[in-house]
Amino acid sequence: MKWSRLISFSVAVLGIGLSLSFILFTCEKGLFYGGVSEFANLLSAGGLVLLDLISVAFVVLSYFLHRGRNWARIALIGVCVCVCVVVSIGGLFGLLLASESFLDAASSVGLVVAGMMVPIFVILVLRQPDVIKEFNGRSKT
Repeated sequence: MKWSRLISFSVAVLGIGLSLSFILFTCEKGLFYGGVSEFANLLSAGGLVLLDLISVAFVVLSYFLHRGRNWARIALIGVCVCVCVVVSIGGLFGLLLASESFLDAASSVGLVVAGMMVPIFVILVLRQPDVIKEFNGRSKT
């Protein structure tokens, strides 16, 4: 199996899984599911629509990864870096705001480390010489 097929299949499965979960949540709860105010309802609806679009973007990106496009590989690296930054910032705020004891702080740090391991692993795989060679070796047409 080629690297481009394996990576594109993984990204497509992630996109389809996220899309199904967000669509099912939206169908069950609706876009406006009883927030505190009208503004909170608009924020939750906008967030759900944005997450739906992101999940569809993963499926679209998987096509270009399957075709071996180098820019799609670089875009996936950028997405993984963004996920690492968001998880670390969210974990830092969670650590500062929610930790009341040492065990809370330790579990928050553990969740941040666990949440960052998959994107870091994907970045390391996408930076391997065999993967780079396969994505750079394809024609641009």
